[in-house]
Amino acid sequence: MLRPDCRPYLSEAVARVCVAVGGDDGRTRTLPQALSESRLLRELAGCILGSRVRFEQAHCALEHLDRLGLLARPSTDQCIQETQQRMRDAMLDAMVRYPFAHQRAAQLAGAVFKVYEGGGSLRGLVRKGWEARKLRLYLVEGIPGIGMKQASLFLNRIGYSETLAVLDTHILSYMEWMGMASSPTRMPNTVGKYEHLEAKLQDHIKQLGVPLPACDLAIWITVRLVKKEFRRWVS
Repeated sequence: MLRPDCRPYLSEAVARVCVAVGGDDGRTRTLPQALSESRLLRELAGCILGSRVRFEQAHCALEHLDRLGLLARPSTDQCIQETQQRMRDAMLDAMVRYPFAHQRAAQLAGAVFKVYEGGGSLRGLVRKGWEARKLRLYLVEGIPGIGMKQASLFLNRIGYSETLAVLDTHILSYMEWMGMASSPTRMPNTVGKYEHLEAKLQDHIKQLGVPLPACDLAIWITVRLVKKEFRRWVS
């Protein structure tokens, strides 16, 4: 845990990053209901691929899958096993070399088929107008590869919510350093534990006066840089 006398400096760094990025947290400024189906599916796939890997690896895999036309509504004669194999082969490509290719291919193919079963769609889902936490729980319980973090990120990215926290390892490290969580902080493995930590972060961010998704990004950038510099100095 960070020494208490150092916490104001970390908090100030986060606030400065918020200003530097101009509140741009990477989300679309279009209403989610107006987004195309392909855009929504791409965002969902990106959230699944981004779990436990570096951003660069996830982005490379996402771009490759998109170029190959694998992020699309399945045809009527397409089976999940074929889709999974094609996704796995694409992620194992020498240009990509995505870790966890077998696991993510199974999750991503499962998510695609689950979304579109019975004539469903992501556009239809976001147009239901559900409260953000209700929709997040629906995604977590119904879509393979989607946990609380991934569902929160997806809904933030498409502009559906500004109240959901994306609790990844960098955010949890920040909460630990700032005394908001125990040390060491593990990824919450239940909805209740996630929402408990989320509420603590929401209370903290209110003091900075910026939307939660934008501050989430600022914390992620700051902590990632701090960890990178620490590894450089101790190596």
